[in-house]
Amino acid sequence: MECEICDRRSDELYETRVQGAVLVLCKECSKFGEVIREVKARKPEERQKRPAGPEESLLPGYGRVIRQAREKAGMTQEELGKKMNEPASLIKRAENENILLTKALEKKLERTLGVRLSGEVQEIVKSSTKEMPLTLGDIIKVKKAKK
Repeated sequence: MECEICDRRSDELYETRVQGAVLVLCKECSKFGEVIREVKARKPEERQKRPAGPEESLLPGYGRVIRQAREKAGMTQEELGKKMNEPASLIKRAENENILLTKALEKKLERTLGVRLSGEVQEIVKSSTKEMPLTLGDIIKVKKAKK
């Protein structure tokens, strides 16, 4: 962590009140104010590994699935939002696919509407030669600009 005055890296930092402001300072800079407490450096959290096996992803056209299920249930976006305790604008953005759904929102929508919005990721493209790995060019389609 770094001192908020001198930008020195230090493992020994102190929360210090300096002229009414509370700052995290090194030992030397903490002399300019009243030390409140020592700040412990946080260890970087270790990321959890995903379980081995097929990966799940949002299905293409998930917005259409949400809209059709909502309309089938006879609800407006506002009614669905109230039922899920979410704003109607969030439902609208989800239906238009203007946001990437969080896992929590995805599960809420699936439970409320009784639909599946995610599925197993399938291999999309196979390489033309078995010796070479896939390249970006194997996966995307490039549109040529009109001149």
